Amino acid sequence: MADTTYNGWSNYETWAVSMYLDGNYTGSDTYEQAIETVRDALERSTFNVLSGQKNDRYIVSQSLKDWVREENEPEDASLAADLLGAAFDSVNWYELADAWIENVAEQATA
Repeated sequence: MADTTYNGWSNYETWAVSMYLDGNYTGSDTYEQAIETVRDALERSTFNVLSGQKNDRYIVSQSLKDWVREENEPEDASLAADLLGAAFDSVNWYELADAWIENVAEQATA
């Protein structure tokens, strides 16, 4: 099986979304919005009785996914929209959630 990792991320699509969230494509406003999205998600996170842990990773991954898709998906049906949707489906949202939870935690202690 071919190695699909890219610049330390599980695949190209995850790396590209990471670059977007870091503000590398759009500037610091995107970074600040991503931080706020993660903070809001962490505030909504609840205790999972079955696992005995908070579901931070799931809540953050879904919040990032929803926010990124809402901000970037074309509204009209098209080949480009279908291809972009397929790329979003390839993103490892849990990997991004882990990185952003850590990022927010580091900011809180700085």
